[in-house]
Amino acid sequence: MTEPLFDIIFRGDIVLGHQIADVKLQLQRLFKVDARKIDALFTGGATPLKRNVNEVNAQKYKLALEKAGAKVEIKAAGAAAQAPRSRAKPQSVERPISPSAVASTPQPDGPSSPELSILPLSPFEPNSKPEVTPVAVPDLGVAPVGESLLQDSERSKVEVRNVDVSGLSLREAEGELLDEAEKSAVETLEFDLSDLELAQAGEDLLRAEERVVVPEADINVGDMDLAPAGSDMGQKPSGPPPPAPDTSNISLAE
Repeated sequence: MTEPLFDIIFRGDIVLGHQIADVKLQLQRLFKVDARKIDALFTGGATPLKRNVNEVNAQKYKLALEKAGAKVEIKAAGAAAQAPRSRAKPQSVERPISPSAVASTPQPDGPSSPELSILPLSPFEPNSKPEVTPVAVPDLGVAPVGESLLQDSERSKVEVRNVDVSGLSLREAEGELLDEAEKSAVETLEFDLSDLELAQAGEDLLRAEERVVVPEADINVGDMDLAPAGSDMGQKPSGPPPPAPDTSNISLAE
């Protein structure tokens, strides 16, 4: 029985959490091609990155590409070619397989396409892997599922008090909160407003007979004049300052 073959299809999607610029750079390193050919993969069409590989090698290629940030699909061989074509023409990265790439790439059992050379072991160059420094956390631990995250010594102590609420009761919704005996009696006052009326807006509130007439005073200021600023106005001169107190017999205690 013939082993089923698959194609690795890329549609320009990237894995969640990756930046498209970083994905393009990783694909450029992975395929050993220039940036122009990598940009052609992000036109929106279905691009076969590898054709006619068995299921084991298809999963290896998919893992390597997803580590680089490229989201790919595994389709049955020839399924992408039979699908309706979109306006964007699928582009392929054409590059002959070098002897070194063939030695480092898992070979499928069936015929393979000479379009790509993928190094699925790692999307990074050997010398470009980030260095990770381990951090010791001896005081931390993982609590079992459902267990409280606080220990007994970390819990706040709350004093429980017994409050007598036997004399309290709840009233019905929208009911009066006070009994009739608890309500204050307010005496209604009656005012005679028959002599009062409202004045029109902007009208004077006082009648002519209600105004206080202030007689004008005739004061002769012909002999008065303003003195220049800083002049002596005839105020009482201040005396000499008092003498300083005698402190010769005063000393500070230790």
